[in-house]
Formats: sequence, C-alpha cells, structure tokens
Amino acid sequence: MKGHDELVLAIRRSELFSDDAFQGVKCDGLELLHERVRRHGFWIKRAEAERDESVKQLIPYCVIRRAASVFLTKRLNAQTEARLHNLFSVGIGGHMNESGATTLEDLIADNLRRELAEELVLDEPEAVELIGAINDDSTSVSRCHFGLLYEVWTRGDVRVRETDKMIGGFVPLNDIGPGSDIYREMEDWSRHAVSVLWRRDGRRAD
Repeated sequence: MKGHDELVLAIRRSELFSDDAFQGVKCDGLELLHERVRRHGFWIKRAEAERDESVKQLIPYCVIRRAASVFLTKRLNAQTEARLHNLFSVGIGGHMNESGATTLEDLIADNLRRELAEELVLDEPEAVELIGAINDDSTSVSRCHFGLLYEVWTRGDVRVRETDKMIGGFVPLNDIGPGSDIYREMEDWSRHAVSVLWRRDGRRAD
C-alpha cells in the first residue's frame, strides 16, 4: 500500500549535482545524470525524504503525445494531493518503488508502466524516450523531487481511469504554449515540460 511509509528511490543532492546544478529543464548531459542515479541512488522512506531537502526523490514524468497533440489533464478536488487541485497538467508520474528489477533502466520502465496503468487506459506505447530532467527548487515541495521527463508516443485513444479525480483529453500543443490561459493554470513541472516541447516543435505543430 502506498503512503509515507513506502520506500522510494532517491539520491542525495550532493551526489546528483557537482558544479552542474540547474533550474528548469535540462535536455543535454542526461547520460551523466543517469549514471549518477545508477551509482548513488538509494531507497528511503518517503516520509523521511519529504523532510530532508538534501535528498531528491526521483519521479518519472511522462508526457503523452499523439501527432501534434498532447494529453492534457485537470486535477479535480477529489484527488488526494490538495496542492494540485484544479491545476492543468501534461505529466503523468509518481515516485519510484521497488519492482524486483536488477537494472535502473528496468526499474524505471516498470514504474513508468505502473504509473501509466494506474492513471490511464491506453494501448502499448509506440515509443518512450527520455527527453529531459526537471529540477525546480522554487518551493519546499519541488526541492525534494527530481523529474525524469519522458515523451510517450501513441496513435490510439487515451482516457483517464478515475474520472472523479481527473479529467483529460488530447489538445494541440500550439493551444497550450507559453502565454496561453491553460499554461498559466498548469502545475510547475508541466509548464517546464511544455516550454521544452514548444521550443522544440510547438511552432511547427499543426
């Protein structure tokens, strides 16, 4: 059962960053960050990690893509995490738990599949690609987390499982870029993710 007693994968800030700490999204040097997680990641009780800003909990954060569109969700008041109520999001993600995997790659893949299956109904993705890392120390909550930003591509339909907690559907990337009303009402990590997608291909999207 998930909760504050669950073991989550984390890494000490001092071992994640050397002289290359950043704010926002980093899209290069991901192999080095991955290697640091592989070498220095450890299991810790979630409640303990939430109180220790020297520790970063690792969160795979998936953006679902279909052609030029992005799957956009809105968190409803029935969702457990009150800090996200009524905010838009393009990310599906959660803490990483033990799965029996023997490599970091398999551990991430297991947790990605679990999170997607818990939140959404979708066909097997056509492609899953790591496109960035998210670090945002602007709030006490975000200072304790580090995001691995993935693009998950599909051609099929996608729908939310628990519609009492969240609603969602595909929208054109061009409609939710910086400056849009939806962008201003997004959770922080989603704004970071959309900014990256917008810079890369938003202005070319149909």
